[in-house]
This record gives sequence, C-alpha cells and structure tokens, in this order.
Amino acid sequence: MPDHRAERQHRRRRLGRGPLVLLSTTAALASVTTIGTYAAWNDAATVTGATISSGTLDLKVNGGSGDVDNIPTWTPLQLTNMAPGESIASVLTVKNSGTVPITLTATATAAANDANGNQLVDAARVRIFRGGAASLEDLVYPRVQTCSGTDQVFGGANGGQLGATAAPVVTGVALAPAGSTTFCVEVALPSTVTDVAVQGKTYRPTLSLVAGQAP
Repeated sequence: MPDHRAERQHRRRRLGRGPLVLLSTTAALASVTTIGTYAAWNDAATVTGATISSGTLDLKVNGGSGDVDNIPTWTPLQLTNMAPGESIASVLTVKNSGTVPITLTATATAAANDANGNQLVDAARVRIFRGGAASLEDLVYPRVQTCSGTDQVFGGANGGQLGATAAPVVTGVALAPAGSTTFCVEVALPSTVTDVAVQGKTYRPTLSLVAGQAP
C-alpha cells in the first residue's frame, strides 16, 4: 500500500508541471509579438510644387523717342503745304516687349481733319513696306521721300487709298519675345491730282496695331 500511494502522488506531481510550462511558453510568444509591433519603422517625404508664373504680352512702337505704347502724333510722317507730286516717308519699329510670342496684325484708316477735307482723303495714297527704309530727308520743293524695298504690304489693288473703313495692311507677322520688325510708311499726293478742291485740306492716316498670343 505505501508503495502504491507514493507512486500516485509522484504521478500527480509530474502531470501538474505540464500546464505550467505551456502557460509560460504562451506568455513568451505574446511578449515577442508585442515587441515586434512597436519596433516597426516608418518614413515620409514631402514634394512642394515648383513656382509657376504667368507671362506678359506687350506691344511697343518707336516713333523716334524710345519704345512707347502709342504715338499720338507721328511727327516724322508730318508734312505741311503738300503739293501734287510730293511725298513723305518714315520708318516705324514694332517690338514685342513681352515674354510670350505674338502674332501682329494691323489695319489702317484715314480721315479728314476738317469738314471739307474729304477731297484730300480721296486723293492721298499710302504705301507700307515691311523691312523697308526711308529715303534721306528732302526739304527742297518738290519734296519727295519714298520707301525702298519690295515687300509691300499695302497700296496695291486700290492704289493705297485709305478711308474711314479699316483696311487690313499687315497680317500674320510673328514676333518672338524681344523680337521686332520695321515698317516704312509712305504718304503721297500723286502728280496726277489736278482737282483744285484738294487745296488747303488736311488729312490724318491712322495705323492700328494689334498683337495677339501666337497660336
């Protein structure tokens, strides 16, 4: 009997140690899992957009006194007491002072400066040459100044007659930023004009330049 009792007690002691070992192993695994979560690495990066700015579209003309937006009175193309057979010519510089390419167009009109000046509007003739040059100043009667060059942009089919209705004189001229072009403008009273009704009249041609963003 004592031997059987001792054996059963010995077995109970051996079986009781199993669960203790299992619980200890589970706790150790839980501990490893928790440490792995907190040890994860992270990183981040930020990319800020580059600076973007808009360009400018700016058309300038030169009437002999630097680049300007408008020329109220283009004095180099001014002549008084004009007689048949005389003419005046001058060069106009057009510049792209902006930062984007442009396409240049222009129209021209003419009007009498007094109520009875229509006869001179109908008699005077205008020719425009792109890239042309004006002849040297001639102050001796008969005063004759002309434009050189063959690239004439206005003054063909209708003889260069301008009226109150805008006539296209320049189309599709492309100018890059800082680029420029020149136009030589010639105004003449043909020698064939014999009507005395044109005497003592005034005349003002107007050139309207428009710059648009190049396509």
